[in-house]
Amino acid sequence: MKKNLLVTLANSDYVERSKQLFSSVWHNAGWEGDMMLLSYKIPEQDLNWFRTRGILVYECEDIPGLGGAPGRWSAVALHKFNLFKVYFKQWDHLLYLDSDIIVRASLDALISSDDGFVAVKGGHVNFRHSFFSTFQTWLEKKDTGLCKEIEKKYDMNSDVFNGGVFAFSSNCITQELFDTAVSIHNRYGSISTCFEELTSNLLFPNWIKLPVVYNLDPDFFIKTTSLRPTDIEGVILHFIAQKPWDK
Repeated sequence: MKKNLLVTLANSDYVERSKQLFSSVWHNAGWEGDMMLLSYKIPEQDLNWFRTRGILVYECEDIPGLGGAPGRWSAVALHKFNLFKVYFKQWDHLLYLDSDIIVRASLDALISSDDGFVAVKGGHVNFRHSFFSTFQTWLEKKDTGLCKEIEKKYDMNSDVFNGGVFAFSSNCITQELFDTAVSIHNRYGSISTCFEELTSNLLFPNWIKLPVVYNLDPDFFIKTTSLRPTDIEGVILHFIAQKPWDK
């Protein structure tokens, strides 16, 4: 076992995406740590590709007591919370990447610090504009009191991070961390407009900001600047909306 671990999460719909992610890490990043697939209900025959290449597989089971996924969201994303289990303390640092990512350079800077939880600022202005709307919650006949509860507990003007790329020292993992994540999701998940990202940001309010090159959405820059696709030189390209494999 190595001291650092790179992880992605997939169900059977994202097996091929996970392969290209690991391939880009292998060829472009010079990654020297372990790699792992968090697998949710992927058939064993599809997992052989990963196992034969030395990629660890953690088979996620349904989390007891965990609430579901509202609206258009897939409950698969909630299995990121498994990374907060004591099991993962056997590595010094953990790096999570969504499977709709291509890596193009070294990732060492993401796992070089024991300071805590690191990520890249999301596209929203601040916490208030990112995760919930009292008006939308009212329209959807949900509990608007939960919005007021969050506003009292947390700084609504603080920055928020995108949950597709993050890294943290295993020193952050406590006996209670996983259960706390489940508890936060069960309390506020129903009003979140960005699903599991609300829980992650509430769980790690004192996160450390990384440069945008470590979580860069090419489609955003193509639409908002005069850059051509060949001009975009991010270390991590995260295809959040427009997927390169879609025709």
